[in-house]
Amino acid sequence: MSVLILKQTRDIGDGTGYKSRAVADDSLVLSADKTLQDVNDGKLIRKIGVSVCSGCGIGCIYCFTRKFKDWRQLSVAEIVNQVELVHANFALDSPGYDEVKISFKQMGDVSLNVDNTCQAIEQMYARWPFLHFVVSTSGSRNPKLFVRLRQLHEQGIQLRLQFSCHTTSDEERNFLSPQVPMMTLAEIAEVANHWPGNRVTLNFVVMESMNYDVSLLAKLFDVDRVFIKVNFLDDNQQLAKHGLVDASEEKVRVFISDLQNYGFRFAFRHGSLLQ
Repeated sequence: MSVLILKQTRDIGDGTGYKSRAVADDSLVLSADKTLQDVNDGKLIRKIGVSVCSGCGIGCIYCFTRKFKDWRQLSVAEIVNQVELVHANFALDSPGYDEVKISFKQMGDVSLNVDNTCQAIEQMYARWPFLHFVVSTSGSRNPKLFVRLRQLHEQGIQLRLQFSCHTTSDEERNFLSPQVPMMTLAEIAEVANHWPGNRVTLNFVVMESMNYDVSLLAKLFDVDRVFIKVNFLDDNQQLAKHGLVDASEEKVRVFISDLQNYGFRFAFRHGSLLQ
């Protein structure tokens, strides 16, 4: 039985956005189905974005979920049902894709809903063993998350871990995510440098007012154990309230150049600046 009611689908440029409501309490649930091409190897990837909460309790000042008065964890069934709705519209095993990924980064942070997210992964893997899973966290302090993810890895589940860092300053990370205790970069590095399997992804949305010290990254992180994604802000009403703007092209170029000089592997959403 469906625990979500699909209210709307819309074109989001590179795919389809899904807006659902929970049967239990009418909570908003957002999902997405996108087609992307990997800039490094040319693989055609289908990425299904899934919410693990309705709203979010991290309180990142750049996030649209700050407009929500409340938030709650989604149940295992509500997480899985998002993928079922996408599958009903366009089968997960449709031909033509090199990889199909489930990415837990639409709403909520997996560190706030560890058990339900991990149980949902186990259920989806049992039904669709070809799926790859991308687990993204802002790095709020919850060691249980990494214990449970290692257990999934040991079961043979294809899983990639991502941290949203956005600055190399721990003080600025706490400013960006003020409502819960955050891991330091050193603590993130301790996880990443010893993570089994794939490289751990570090996401950086480059902002004008923030620090990007690549020499510090090189001291903390094993360059062979991490992959860095460089990105721009997604526009929403929260940004202007806190004076957050994209970094200048010059600042982005310096960051990219430093990453190259220190031997980091990375990708940038706006490839023209790499030329």
